[in-house]
Amino acid sequence: MKVTSKFERSRRKYKPKKTDAFTHALSNVSASEAEDGTVRFKSGFDFSFAGKRIGNVAIVLSDRLRPGVCNCIAGVHEAIVRHSPTSVLYGAVSGFSGFLEDGLKEITRNDVSRRMNRGGYDFLGASDFKPEKDEQFETIARICRQRDVNLIILIGGDELNSVLLNLSGYFESNDIQIRIISIPNCVNGGKTPGFSDYVFGADTVSRMYCEAIGNIQLESASSAKRYHFASVSGPNASRTLLECALACQSTLTLIGEEIRGKKLTFDNVSDAVADCVKTRKIAGKNHGVIIFPDNLFEYASDTRLLLRELSSIRRERKAATPEDEMEYLSSASLNALNSLPKPFRSGLRKCFSKNGQIEYSMIETGYILAQKVAEKLSDYYFNYEIHDLDFEANCAFPTNFDCTYSYNLGICAVLLGMMGKTGYVAAIDGLEKKPKHWLGLGIPLQLLMSEETRGDRKTKVIRKYSVDLNSKLFDRFRSVRTAFMLNDEFSFPGPIDYSSKEIEKPYFIQFSNEIHLSEHGNYGY
Repeated sequence: MKVTSKFERSRRKYKPKKTDAFTHALSNVSASEAEDGTVRFKSGFDFSFAGKRIGNVAIVLSDRLRPGVCNCIAGVHEAIVRHSPTSVLYGAVSGFSGFLEDGLKEITRNDVSRRMNRGGYDFLGASDFKPEKDEQFETIARICRQRDVNLIILIGGDELNSVLLNLSGYFESNDIQIRIISIPNCVNGGKTPGFSDYVFGADTVSRMYCEAIGNIQLESASSAKRYHFASVSGPNASRTLLECALACQSTLTLIGEEIRGKKLTFDNVSDAVADCVKTRKIAGKNHGVIIFPDNLFEYASDTRLLLRELSSIRRERKAATPEDEMEYLSSASLNALNSLPKPFRSGLRKCFSKNGQIEYSMIETGYILAQKVAEKLSDYYFNYEIHDLDFEANCAFPTNFDCTYSYNLGICAVLLGMMGKTGYVAAIDGLEKKPKHWLGLGIPLQLLMSEETRGDRKTKVIRKYSVDLNSKLFDRFRSVRTAFMLNDEFSFPGPIDYSSKEIEKPYFIQFSNEIHLSEHGNYGY
């Protein structure tokens, strides 16, 4: 017998807020379109929505989603009920792999209400499978026609948006009247450039990691005899790391963009950590917490080159065995490989998928970094522990901010479909304001795309957020990090307090507000 916890029941009662434009009846929603195709929603009468019906709607999820998925689905459901009540909402069981098998299940009001403000997406599931062939696109079109589905909403990371680009292009070129809208949910720290600072779920993930880091820091301060190396997952984890650094005040935080900007090698990075340990040793401190991105190898200049060359060797199948790969490496990459601790060299050559794509989660970055530091501190007693922060945040109960944010994204996606838009990304602007003043956006996906090498070919993906080293937020971190390193100024954020008004605003807004107050003499270290 399934038992629903008191906490889960209490979270269902939270009512996500809506923008003014999404609060009213559809006849009071106005949409304006810029020259580049960007759509903005606001309050006001607009005849273009009069009498619109979108047919049925299908939602497809990708793998490795973040907190807030259920509220995206709830927002889609509400928009359909309010604006196209005869339409049916379907969910693809197990993503596109289920879609191709006609695995569409109806999502009812009861399905939505039971999962409101909850983490996870277990009632649908997801898949990392992506349709790429014309016959697969035609199968999707056939199933949509059978189910009267005129709008597909994709919720997922950057790779799923390459599906949006290809599938919408196929539909348009074959005069198939099915619209496709994306709600991007890139991994930690992802950004819709120039439009919104956050993807949904990012605030929850930051706070979950901060709780874990705070607990680790409590252990470090209590035992005072070991260093803790904690990695944060995601190909763009630096934004999350920056928030964790300011919230937790950890001993040392390694920001990927700074490492890349200074063209530091992995050996340079381990030197910096070793210097930190030596400096604290002089002050009588034999403990601390170092936090860093799990794809640290991507930012250090020598290991980045090494991984690129190994990936190319794998894609082109130049070597029959991992041992044979050595002769194809440049001298610089060979030096980088040989500079790593011996136990990890062979393991590094195994961190690739069959098509040569780098799997950063398979690189034991924390152990490699800690061992490198230990080798540089052979005259010191250096004890350490490794922590990988990853899956524990993926399906957490979202903060109130993420509940509201994802809910409005769902509504926005439906309105874009009702306008007849396809190949668009749903987004929200003005997140630093109260939700009622947010603006719903529709952004042509082409404006956000860049080309990356994935496997054996180039793929278009959404450009990812990078930490701006000239921003006020990074300036604030730069001004206090020496104090964090020299002193034990640990902060312990603790678990998310879902009853607090504090979680109505994400960390990045709170820190921005504190910087503003500091500039006016009311706040600061």
